Amino acid sequence: MTTVSHPTNPPSPDGAPFHDADAALDSLRDALSLHGIVLPSLGVDLASVPGVPGGRPPLLALGSCTAETAQQLATSLREAAR
Repeated sequence: MTTVSHPTNPPSPDGAPFHDADAALDSLRDALSLHGIVLPSLGVDLASVPGVPGGRPPLLALGSCTAETAQQLATSLREAAR
């Protein structure tokens, strides 16, 4: 999977899909950081970038992480669900 990390985004004819994806990345990165969690590969999945305007929005790639980070994420999600 090919990803690009923030703040680099591929060009877009109207910019909206990438603005939305970039905003979502920032929001997720900020929320994770509140729990001390960093996903180093977080970015836009370039393979999902639409070839035509109006196509599906780009996907976000959460990427790989260590077992320790996965445990932190799982713990944080469980606590938030209570």
